Amino acid sequence: MSIDTPPPAAKPKSTVKWLVFGMTCILIVLLLTNPNQTAHFTAIQEARKARFPAALPEAYIMLSMTLEYHNYGIFSTVTGASGTWSLGYLGRVQTTDDIKGF
Repeated sequence: MSIDTPPPAAKPKSTVKWLVFGMTCILIVLLLTNPNQTAHFTAIQEARKARFPAALPEAYIMLSMTLEYHNYGIFSTVTGASGTWSLGYLGRVQTTDDIKGF
């Protein structure tokens, strides 16, 4: 009679290791594709032209000097007196409806 030895147990997959690796990759992509201040102000200027096609007085253009750029690493925003004007992430900038105060 021979005694069969069971096959060695397979090593369990470390899901935590893969989860941490995946989250790290996502974080790196977000950090590298965060739009800069110029991208935000360009998007706001384009939205202003689309919403207000008529030429605006220079005083309205000076309003952009009151806007504040905030960089949070993985995303960025531009805020003004009426709220958040733009949100940037993954290399793109989205303007909000708060731009109506322009």
